[in-house]
Amino acid sequence: MNITALAILAVWILSAADHYTTYLMLSTPTPGWTVWEANPVAKWLFDTFGLGLGLTIDTIFTFVAGLWAYQTQVVFEELKIVFCLVVCAGTGYAVYNNVQVLYTTGVW
Repeated sequence: MNITALAILAVWILSAADHYTTYLMLSTPTPGWTVWEANPVAKWLFDTFGLGLGLTIDTIFTFVAGLWAYQTQVVFEELKIVFCLVVCAGTGYAVYNNVQVLYTTGVW
């Protein structure tokens, strides 16, 4: 497995963790707490299609985008890796934040 494939796999794993923790956070009542989706694109998906379908659409898009990025020759390998690292940093922060909220609100 090459470095690009590993970077895309990392994006997929962190995205799965983000989607799971987002689902837990937004689908579980938290009396006394107000939780919301901070990503405006994801918020639009959830408002338009509902939480479950919105997360499914996001998951499918992330998976297909990763497949495209892996196979395309239009983008240099180094740029693919840098982009994946940026996505991993942002998604990793989202997962960290979600986990903190899940613990703080008592969901976990």
